[in-house]
Amino acid sequence: MTQEALALRLDITLKHANEIINEKTSLTPEMAIRLELVFWWKASYWMNLQSKYDELNARIASEAALSLQVPIFENFKDCYKDLVSSNYCPNVRKVEEKIQALLDFFQVVSLDSINKLPQAHFRKSTKVHVSNESVAAWLRVGEKEAEKIEVAPFDSDKIIKFLPELRMQTRSPEGLGVFLNKKWKDLWVKFIFVKLFKNAPVNGATRWINGTPIVQLSDRGKDYGILLFTLFHELWHVILHGWESFLDMTECSGERKEREADDFAQNNLIPESFQFHAILNCLYENPEQISDFSKRVGVDEAHVAGRIMKEKNIYNDVRLRKYSKQISIIAP
Repeated sequence: MTQEALALRLDITLKHANEIINEKTSLTPEMAIRLELVFWWKASYWMNLQSKYDELNARIASEAALSLQVPIFENFKDCYKDLVSSNYCPNVRKVEEKIQALLDFFQVVSLDSINKLPQAHFRKSTKVHVSNESVAAWLRVGEKEAEKIEVAPFDSDKIIKFLPELRMQTRSPEGLGVFLNKKWKDLWVKFIFVKLFKNAPVNGATRWINGTPIVQLSDRGKDYGILLFTLFHELWHVILHGWESFLDMTECSGERKEREADDFAQNNLIPESFQFHAILNCLYENPEQISDFSKRVGVDEAHVAGRIMKEKNIYNDVRLRKYSKQISIIAP
């Protein structure tokens, strides 16, 4: 059939027929119905062809746009390696493939959008380099792990009643993770462990997603004492500062809510009834008494030794360092 004949049968201009044949104009539902009358194929068939054609063109344009994001990817190079080692992104060679993997991981259409996503508020240390991209990737891993956990609606009273039991469990470093896993549903808090990412010196983070608190911890410093303090610190954010997000990257801060969380962690790991400050000097001068004191309190001796070093501002005392314990959080 000639273009002239087609235009006549469809009751359109020759120019319009030419544009349809040469893919210069899209088929409308009205035109699909006209084509159905001329060629007997249903209008849905013609609209399906148009839809597939449009999708193909959109994908070609999208793939071409990936090359424009190559310069931005430079900021994601370090965290991409961490995501590969955590099995969240494929180990591919082409930069464009890595960019597409990141877009899929973050569920965004542009790398520029990642730093605009809602994140936990955090305090940057002036002593270390912090990559916003690596922090975002670390947090995103926590989100994806949290999606695998089902818990009941949150109740802060349950957490407060649970704290003494949690403190006693700290004396078993190898079993703490298992213990928290079993307590997820009882506590109605999602506990997530994610290994430290390069240039994301994060101790822990607290966020609320869909009405559920998520406490995410890292293995920063590989120090069990730091992990315990961070755990109780983050729990205070959950209990008192509901619906707010916090990302803890430094050991100290002048912010009121951070001081409150620090005080809560200290007082619950070593309750005031044990008069820690009254015997601080004695413990420092006689570190062999740390084990007995930690047993009375019901907390791991690594935290007691770490607390002494912090109070004395002495972190290289070999007598105290021997009580430190190394941790290793396995990436999900």
